[in-house]
Amino acid sequence: GPEAFFSLHSRDIMPGSSHVVDENLAFTAEQDILKAIRNGKAPKHYLLALGYSGWGPGQLESELERGSWFVIPGDLSILFEKDHDERWEAAVAKYRPEL
Repeated sequence: GPEAFFSLHSRDIMPGSSHVVDENLAFTAEQDILKAIRNGKAPKHYLLALGYSGWGPGQLESELERGSWFVIPGDLSILFEKDHDERWEAAVAKYRPEL
């Protein structure tokens, strides 16, 4: 879906189309977040993304069972405070496979 747009952002600014992810994070898939940023009312932290890739029914679950993905607890400092090119290494450093 190359035409898709979304933003992950801190909850200090919550445009009408925002959805709560957890106590610190929101998800917005509408352009009202762009309007807020343009009007000087940006959230303290935000990431903008264009496009997405999806999975067929059961595909993600199967990939997780095979170990094709590694999963770590969410870390806002990696998401919002690390430079883009440092995020992968910071996430990998937190990975601890269960024994």
